[in-house]
Amino acid sequence: MKFGWVKLLLPTFRNTVVCAIIAQVVLDIALAPSYAHSIKVSLSIGYSIQLTFFVFDRFLYPGSTSYWVGLSKSCIGLLLGMCLGGLIISDNLLILFYYPAGKELLIFSMMITLFAGVLTVAKVRMASQGEQISQLEAKQFKQEAIALENEIALLQAQIEPHFLFNTLSNIVSLIETKPKLAEKSLVNLTHLLRVKLDRSRDKTHTLGDELWLLNVYLELHKMRLGKRLTYQFLPTGIEDDVFFTSLAIPSLLVQPLVENAIQHGIEPSVKGGNVSIELAFSDNRLVIKVTDTGLGFKALKSANLTNHSGIGLSNVRHRLHAIYADRAALSVVDNQPSGAIVALTIPMEAC
Repeated sequence: MKFGWVKLLLPTFRNTVVCAIIAQVVLDIALAPSYAHSIKVSLSIGYSIQLTFFVFDRFLYPGSTSYWVGLSKSCIGLLLGMCLGGLIISDNLLILFYYPAGKELLIFSMMITLFAGVLTVAKVRMASQGEQISQLEAKQFKQEAIALENEIALLQAQIEPHFLFNTLSNIVSLIETKPKLAEKSLVNLTHLLRVKLDRSRDKTHTLGDELWLLNVYLELHKMRLGKRLTYQFLPTGIEDDVFFTSLAIPSLLVQPLVENAIQHGIEPSVKGGNVSIELAFSDNRLVIKVTDTGLGFKALKSANLTNHSGIGLSNVRHRLHAIYADRAALSVVDNQPSGAIVALTIPMEAC
């Protein structure tokens, strides 16, 4: 516990002001012959009570919020103060206890002292309760933050193994029929995983990193699906590369949307389709649109194939809510004449 002079001097100043006021009251009710006499006694009692509180709080009962301890401190300080006041005004230790107005002065001083003691203890209790509430709130906030991180990690864990399993299955299917494509796909996958592992599963990365991952991911599917899959990144109108390297977004946030478009839009379609990724910037918000020309949600619903696609979108919604609360949005509409448009809106945040 560090000693602070400011914490001592400020209460001493307030104590002196209160003693001066009490001295005037004592004089007004004729319990003292003069203001000089009254102020000496008042300051003696006030400083003695303050000193008693200091000794009790620092050495005997630190941090105590008991009313009995508070009343004991007040009474001891009062008695010591009256003895000290007697010594100052007449060199008699007990004069204030038996001089003509001593009884009335003792009763008046006791009332003031007990009131001040109760008030001080109540103030300490309120401060202690406020500190406990703050600690509980901080603990609760920390627990909520940990739960939030665990939820995000769980959602990412549901997405990443799914992506890895599907990609490896694709490579296995190409080994016998198209070994060169399988080798190239394996090289791309190895490069992709190496980059991801080097980042040690960061919670966020740059927009440019996300677009690079999407390009590699789409290229892996392109090698398997061939002409049935085409993809493109639509122009953004932003020519400054610094923008893509300074804007942070949650890792693997868009990849599930692209995965969903391929698995449930392009692959089930006999003729395949196109996947386009479009970026838009407005009002300090980033909008990422993933558009496909596959079957679309109406066709999937009629074929009872919407459950798995719903899981991917649900995971993304949960991540958005966990990270941004109500500052982000995910919308899904049908594309015309076929397919779906999934729009992801998040706040623009720097790395």
